[in-house]
Amino acid sequence: METRSQGRLRALQQRTPEEHSGEEAGPSQLPRNGQSNTLQKKRLFTILLTVVAAFIVGFSGACVARMGQERQEQKVLPEQCLPEVVATRNRLAGLQDQNAKMLQEYREVVALLTDKISTLKKELQDTRDTVSINCFKKSQQMLDWALKSTGATIDLERSSETYTWDGMRLCRLFWLPCTPNTPDTILQPDVSLGNCWAFQGSRGQVVIRLPAKIRAAMVTIIHTSEMDSELGKFSSAPRDFTISGVDEEKETETLLGTFTYAVQKEPMQTFPLQEIPRAFQFIKIVIHSNWGNPEYTCIYWVQVHGRGTATSHWPEDMSSANKNKK
Repeated sequence: METRSQGRLRALQQRTPEEHSGEEAGPSQLPRNGQSNTLQKKRLFTILLTVVAAFIVGFSGACVARMGQERQEQKVLPEQCLPEVVATRNRLAGLQDQNAKMLQEYREVVALLTDKISTLKKELQDTRDTVSINCFKKSQQMLDWALKSTGATIDLERSSETYTWDGMRLCRLFWLPCTPNTPDTILQPDVSLGNCWAFQGSRGQVVIRLPAKIRAAMVTIIHTSEMDSELGKFSSAPRDFTISGVDEEKETETLLGTFTYAVQKEPMQTFPLQEIPRAFQFIKIVIHSNWGNPEYTCIYWVQVHGRGTATSHWPEDMSSANKNKK
């Protein structure tokens, strides 16, 4: 301990007066140096605070400016796209209207087609019914009421006389079988060459008595399909003729039609009669001319078609006779 004290004392004695003056002045200057450090610290803090505040303000300003720019861009972008958006919206609206119109048109077309199909179905059914009825009527009308096998006969009193040629007299003298064909030959289904009824000249008539009263619809005249061996043509075939219905009670005649038999056509020719709401049992055929034979006219086969009345009695063998007539 003493050594240390002595060392300190010795050091103090060796100090210069300036050092002593400095030691004396030191305590009085300590407060000033502390104030200076405090001021410096305040200045530094102020500067730092200012810098931080400036940074914050600048950063905030930059953020605000960026946000404003983005908002401006967001405003500008819709303004630029607005015409396209409006045009697209208008196109979509137009397409929707067009699709709605097309859909309505399709619906109308479908409805129209549905109605048309229904109408066609009804027309088809009506046509089928009509065809069935017409076929039935035609089948009834095409039945031959002028068949000898079913009761049809010739009214000889009102028919022309049968043609007789000079050679027949010689046949009779020598008892040869050369009698002429009778008028009811035209009521039989045989049109072989020569198997006909002939009357004198080119004008004549025949009256057919049917087995029942009918509403006559058609008359068919059939000539032979073989050529006349004598003249080489159908000169004896009837040409112009008329058909009438004869009232049995009043003996009045009703004209049913005027016709021409054309030898250029098929041998079997059907002639439709006038529709008259009357039924006849007697049918009269008047031949006014033939195809050039001056001596006689031949009739091979005559058919009368029509519908019977409620009081008409169809012979039992009529159906079979009509089926087998050809």
